[in-house]
Amino acid sequence: MRRLRTLAAGILASAMILSMTALSVGAATTAPAALQTEYEYAASILNLCGLFQGTDQGYELERVPNRVEASVMLIRLLGKETDAKASTAENPFTDVPEWADRYIAYMFAEGLTKGVSEDKFDANADCTVPMFLTFTLRALGYS
Repeated sequence: MRRLRTLAAGILASAMILSMTALSVGAATTAPAALQTEYEYAASILNLCGLFQGTDQGYELERVPNRVEASVMLIRLLGKETDAKASTAENPFTDVPEWADRYIAYMFAEGLTKGVSEDKFDANADCTVPMFLTFTLRALGYS
């Protein structure tokens, strides 16, 4: 039961980050400094938990995560990052960056993603809230 609560809290936190990011696109530079600080604080907490790492350019909270980034966040929320990195599953998608190959292969093998076609994941497309919820519901066993 505790693990389920932890998973639910993580999914909720991730969904909040996605929605905050989606709402702040285009408005990040005009948002009050206190609000930006609050977002950075939340991102720092997720970073300390090992759920959100950002990029080589920082957290980049002013943009929507792409499908690969959202997928990696989900795997971390599920506590499956070690399993994903060790996965020997085949990645059928040709458009996934090398750094994310094992994560996406794991998601495909576990039935968490189907991609947008047989060989395309659409890795660089923005991950919408409905897309992320689909990943999440599949992780929870819904079809």
